[in-house]
Amino acid sequence: MITSAPAPTIISTDPGIDDAVAIAIALGSPLMDVQLICPIAGNVSVEKTTLNTRLLLTFLNQSQLSRSEERRVGKECRS
Repeated sequence: MITSAPAPTIISTDPGIDDAVAIAIALGSPLMDVQLICPIAGNVSVEKTTLNTRLLLTFLNQSQLSRSEERRVGKECRS
């Protein structure tokens, strides 16, 4: 039994298949509250990783994350 609140979580990703699986696990976990998914450039451009993130969230029926605010999924996050 889980007794603590889910941990607010930020995911920085260049989603290919491995990151897609990790995102799916995180979104389904009662231990995590995914607040932000930040696509970054990896093997492909940030435009492609942003598209991959949006498509993945739609596939997982989590598209509200990508539509609620531009900062949630969109431009490359910067520190």
